[in-house]
Amino acid sequence: MRGVYTLSIVIPADSLNIPMKTLMYVRPKLNTVFEILGIDVTNNNQSVNEQLKIEVLKHSSVSTPTGPSLSIQKKEKGDAAYAPAISIGNITSSISPAYESQPLDAQGFPSLAGYHYSPLPEERDVFNDTEAVAVRLLTVPSASMDVTAEERIRVLGG
Repeated sequence: MRGVYTLSIVIPADSLNIPMKTLMYVRPKLNTVFEILGIDVTNNNQSVNEQLKIEVLKHSSVSTPTGPSLSIQKKEKGDAAYAPAISIGNITSSISPAYESQPLDAQGFPSLAGYHYSPLPEERDVFNDTEAVAVRLLTVPSASMDVTAEERIRVLGG
């Protein structure tokens, strides 16, 4: 199986009131791998700008956090539907702290502009079925805001 897919979720303001909130958590299905093409986190409804911090992490131990499923859309005509082993957002349970020591990306960003991660092809991390990618908002927004989190992946085989 190969293809490009967008996984997304809208997270309401009342769910963003805890520090280190995991916005998205995705693990490939058995015997497949994928690479991250990009990640975006955007502010849906707040006109007050503030500085926030986010990080993208590789999770190397298999866990099964709880939360709502992500919406998954295929991007290329003719691609088969894809369902990762785990694709959830707005995590409501704790995730074991078995993240790699260095985040794949960590940035401060203005809430009005949003967060954008677009690694160069040579810098894209590949995830196998024993790893997951987690996107965490490290700071609690002071103003009430809903966010949309999107992750674009390319399934490389399986």
